[in-house]
Amino acid sequence: MKILKDLSSEIVDTNSNHWNFESYEDNDGNSLAVGINWLSQKQYDFNRPYNSSRVVLFNNWAPCEYAQRNISNGLDAIHMEDKFDFVLTICPYTAKWRNLNSSDHKYIYSFYPYSIHLIPTAFEKKYDVIYHGGIHGKEHILALRVMRHYKYRYISLDYGINPLTRSYLRFATDINLPFTEKIQRIAETKISICFNLIHVSYRHYKNMMQYSSELTQGNEFFDSLKPINIFKNYPWIGVLPQFKTRIHEAAISRCINLVYNDGWNVIEDYYKSGKEFIYFSSEKDLHEKISYILSNWKTHEIQDIVESAYKKAMRYTSENFMRMYSNIISSGSPADSLTFEDDSFWDQYL
Repeated sequence: MKILKDLSSEIVDTNSNHWNFESYEDNDGNSLAVGINWLSQKQYDFNRPYNSSRVVLFNNWAPCEYAQRNISNGLDAIHMEDKFDFVLTICPYTAKWRNLNSSDHKYIYSFYPYSIHLIPTAFEKKYDVIYHGGIHGKEHILALRVMRHYKYRYISLDYGINPLTRSYLRFATDINLPFTEKIQRIAETKISICFNLIHVSYRHYKNMMQYSSELTQGNEFFDSLKPINIFKNYPWIGVLPQFKTRIHEAAISRCINLVYNDGWNVIEDYYKSGKEFIYFSSEKDLHEKISYILSNWKTHEIQDIVESAYKKAMRYTSENFMRMYSNIISSGSPADSLTFEDDSFWDQYL
């Protein structure tokens, strides 16, 4: 696939700026549109390569788009992707839902890639536990409260952030680190805390319910969202799953992933629980598991998890992404559900 990239609307130096897809382009006749600006009909019409057999969108923001109505140039989240022949989406529920409500079944659940060039070269462990990202809800506040009992790192930005994140910046140990330096800081830490969630407000909820009423097959994905306890959890009424690439970033940094057990657990499409990462479910549980991992860091039990996750992460590289989805798209009729945790998936398409 040839790369059609426009990341001008992305936050500078985030992970999407480091995929390095261009190094693995080929001439299979297909093109991969990368960046949210490609949702614009004007951008698409002006830049579409007409010698391309198919134009494929890589949607690494799903299911966030269903929180909005007007996405680009008057197009909503249902119609903005009509122009693409296929859509690679990181959300398994979105892929299933959209395919059930369409005759062309063009949504393909894809893994979230990272560039092999990000893999650190040194892994000297100086810190106990790290979280990098925003503070979006009570789950993140809980983690930060626990982390502060240890030799911790909290990495954040001081721009483009929500009010809750800004209010917790006083606890940040590293602000506005360049992306590669952030990866190195992770490699200097033993434990990484991760939440594979997006938080949904009441305004988001109303938009999602309208989409749910328009596409009624397989819309159980939104059933967990209920407008209750609005003031208790303001502004959020609930959460939905979204795989975070910081899982890979910890794995390639030989940092053990402590992952919040949210019930959807999309991480299990990538890594095995207890063998390549560890779940936690509460503040007390997080405290106990951090303490246990630190006390047993040099044991085979913990180091086997670290090493197994590092090896499994080698699957999810940008090179494999380009090769695999080039083959899948070129097949003309990819399966609705492609489970990339299964070895047979890699044997068939890589």
